[in-house]
This record gives sequence, structure tokens and C-alpha cells, in this order.
Amino acid sequence: APASRLLAPSRESVPTRCHPERSREAAESKDLPRPRRGNAPACSTQKRSALSVSEARFWARVGVLAALALVLGYIETFIPLPVPVPGIKLGLGNIAVLAALELLDVRAGACVAAVKVLAAGFLFGNPLMMLYSAGGTALAFAAMAALTRISGLSVVLVAIVGAVLHNIGQLAVAGVILGTSLVWWSAPVLVVAACATGAVTGMAARYAIGCLKGAR
Repeated sequence: APASRLLAPSRESVPTRCHPERSREAAESKDLPRPRRGNAPACSTQKRSALSVSEARFWARVGVLAALALVLGYIETFIPLPVPVPGIKLGLGNIAVLAALELLDVRAGACVAAVKVLAAGFLFGNPLMMLYSAGGTALAFAAMAALTRISGLSVVLVAIVGAVLHNIGQLAVAGVILGTSLVWWSAPVLVVAACATGAVTGMAARYAIGCLKGAR
């Protein structure tokens, strides 16, 4: 071979200039994962999954309390009261409503109260009783939802206020349906009875809330 070809360096043997910074950046860029288009970041996916789990847990607890309200409403139909005044009830379903307000929030309490009125009315009552119960429950729930936001207030007191307003709401619905104000003559008896039944319901609710807090 000619001496010129032997002395001329080939392309493969020519050394390239080495740039340490560029080579280091290239190596690091190869190690980094490239984000894919159209895929959400992993952190947002984890947040969504955490929210979905907490939301599912919330509604599961609401379902348990709603079922408890139905069971208590069914048990109440077998408990006779010695007072022959219409409209007087123990109101055991309010135990579940109070538990939802104390342990969860107003939204959960509203769902449990709605199930108590609608499902219990269809299963254990009639449309007229459902209407009376809806009027009383709406007034009682508004007061109990406001009172449970006050820290340090006794659950028994909240239950008594709810029971009294429940009977007053039922009397208001009865006065509208019957078109007379004579129904208000039974208000003193219903208020006194509501204080007694509300105290019983409140003590039971306080015990149930303590048990449910320990089970969480």
C-alpha cells in the first residue's frame, strides 16, 4: 500500500474531542424517564385513587347508618307506648341520624334522614304517615344539623330539641291537611312527651356514637 494511505488516519481511528459536561448530560438524559403524551402524572393518579377510596368508605358508612335507621324503625313498631295520644313515638331512627351528624357530616345525616322517611314509610307505614314524618323530620333535622356544629353541646340536648321540633312539624302538617288549628291543642302533651322520648333517644345515641368511634 502507498505510504500516503498508511499514514492517513481512517475515520474510525480518528479520536473525537471529549466534552465531559456534554457526555454527562447525555448520560443523565438517557437515564431519565420520558413523559408519555396522553398519560396523567403518577401523583395525580394516586390522588384520584385516594379520593375514590375515601369517598367509597364515606358512602359505605352512610349505608350502614341508613340500614341501622331502618332496623330501629322496624323495632319501634313493636314497642307499645302507654300514652294514647297520636303522634307520640320514640323516634329510634334519630339515633342513626345523630350518629351520621356527629361522626360524618350534614350530607350524610341528610341521606340517612331521607332513607328513614322514605324507606320506612313505604315498608312500615302509609303515604299519609310518610307526609307527617317528612314534615317533622325536615324541621328536626335542620335544628339538629345546626346544633351539632356547636362544640361541647350534649347529644342528649340535641336529641330533645329534635324530638320537640319533630312533633311541632307533624302538627303543622296535620293543620294544613285537615284545615284546622284545633290540632295545636295537643301541642303541650306532645312537647312534654318529646322531651322524655328525646332524652331516651339522646342517651342511646350517645352510647352508639361512643361505640362507633371506638370501632373506626
